[in-house]
Amino acid sequence: MSPSPPQESLQPAQALLAALAARDIRLWADDDSLRYNAPAGAFSDELKAQVRRHKSELLAILRSEAAPLSCQQERMWFLSRLDRSPDLYLECLVHRLAGRLDEPALEKALAWLLARHPVLRGVFRDGPQGPEQLASLDAKPALDRLDLSTLPPEQRDQALERATATVGRGRLDLARGPVISFTLLRLAAENHVLAIASHHAVVDGWSGGLIMSDLARAYNSFRRGQEPDSPSRPPPTPPSPADSGTRWPTAPWTARPWIGPGASTISN
Repeated sequence: MSPSPPQESLQPAQALLAALAARDIRLWADDDSLRYNAPAGAFSDELKAQVRRHKSELLAILRSEAAPLSCQQERMWFLSRLDRSPDLYLECLVHRLAGRLDEPALEKALAWLLARHPVLRGVFRDGPQGPEQLASLDAKPALDRLDLSTLPPEQRDQALERATATVGRGRLDLARGPVISFTLLRLAAENHVLAIASHHAVVDGWSGGLIMSDLARAYNSFRRGQEPDSPSRPPPTPPSPADSGTRWPTAPWTARPWIGPGASTISN
């Protein structure tokens, strides 16, 4: 492992990150590459050239330090401390799982998901240079479980609706974390529902699709006793219909860490 750059050498890169955040441009590290998303026309060629010049320093910062909030995240951070109805800012993803569920594989997939997406392990705080996010939580998700299988069949759907509504009305504290929660509801031996509640400051409708894609890829891989594919490689050939067990279909796009719509890579 190469030594960390001296703190004073990071100051231009830190100033550049702050300037990018002020334009609602998000930058993150993906192995040895820099990826970004930005509003149309916001990321000029001049800014991209500055990012290339400071690539090594930016990678060092993004891997080890807090990052400034985007304008949208800063607004959500401000509103979350004023509003008395925190559930207004929750996103709830509900996915039905049909077939035999491999719970150890699901738990591994959830941990892999948190490790892959630092934004899901982050907490928000007021830093010396302004509001920032720090990926400080462990990639050890708590999977809450609720067994509805003992209820009469005619009562299960109503119980499921109430349970998912309760998940969607929970409280997720941006300052303390976690900013995402997972609940597994058992309806029958081969019928489960996974409810994922997350704060809108870190997950929206678009990014929720990427999260479910990543989770599907990881679960299917761990269920086969394999590590999830690298995003730089094509997705695996889907298992044959004869392969038993719960399985998510692999999404057609390549999984990647989420920051926002329009994610791209900075070329060298």
